[in-house]
Amino acid sequence: MSTTMVGSATSAPPSGWRSGSPDDGPLIEVPPGLLGSPRFWHDPAGLAWLDRLPALVETTCAEWGLRVDGAPRHGSNALVLPVASDGGPAVLRLTPPDARAAEDLRALRFWADGPVVGVLRASEDGSRLLLERLDPDRSLATRPPDEVAQVLGRLVTALAVTDPPADAPSTAGAAAELAEHGRRRWHASGRAVPAEVLGAAVGLASDLAVDDEGLATNGDLHADQVLRDPAGAWRVVDPVLMRGDPAYDLARAVWTTVDRLPDAGAILGFTDRLVGATGLDRSRAEAWLIVRTVAYWLWCLEAGLTEDPVRCARFVAAFADD
Repeated sequence: MSTTMVGSATSAPPSGWRSGSPDDGPLIEVPPGLLGSPRFWHDPAGLAWLDRLPALVETTCAEWGLRVDGAPRHGSNALVLPVASDGGPAVLRLTPPDARAAEDLRALRFWADGPVVGVLRASEDGSRLLLERLDPDRSLATRPPDEVAQVLGRLVTALAVTDPPADAPSTAGAAAELAEHGRRRWHASGRAVPAEVLGAAVGLASDLAVDDEGLATNGDLHADQVLRDPAGAWRVVDPVLMRGDPAYDLARAVWTTVDRLPDAGAILGFTDRLVGATGLDRSRAEAWLIVRTVAYWLWCLEAGLTEDPVRCARFVAAFADD
């Protein structure tokens, strides 16, 4: 098995780890990108966790019999470390011990028989996970857009299984939130979303809030979250378990790819191939594409993000010109 990794790993510093004795200093230095993540800007408990992180790596490796054997990577709220274990190469994923960590673990266990990364060991609260190694340098995001659309579409279908937990967040509930509060949020965020786009999204959200198909769906599926396993198969990492309509988060696949799509025609072509690969009802999928994009656009404005609103605007403009 090659030296590979898994997790929400989006960057790797050139240094920041060692494999020697603990007496030589901490096993890892927390990557600057994780230290500066917006996830922790207004979270005192999260900042305290960051301070404890090097020591937490030490104690977890000692407790679980692990040895760090590569540089740390990270996502918005997780540290991801390649480790050697008695069972072979693995990955240690550490996140703050909050409700989100427990939900991450529940999602991985729910889809354990599907195309998701396997859990080898876990703390009770889900904040410490030992996972199968996948390869972050062979993510789906490195593949041509046509392949991205086909693979993501097939994964949407594969993950849309029956009997998700009754208390999982509902896609209909997410639509209802936009229908009820979208206009207020639009005013509060400076009305940057065109009024006609906001109105269309709110109307569609009202329709989608009424009907919930009751299937499992991944609320965070995009190309960076899909990696190759040693056998070459595509596997999902960091899934977010929701119940309802599998078309709910197709928009994320588009706005995370839109920088690779040069014009409106390419955006529409990618979207058409993505929806086609799911086999879902096209009109309903297109409604979710608009609703989710506008909901995320508003969230970005509220959070002070600057790049993603531009991506959302490009996507919506392509649909408007169609």
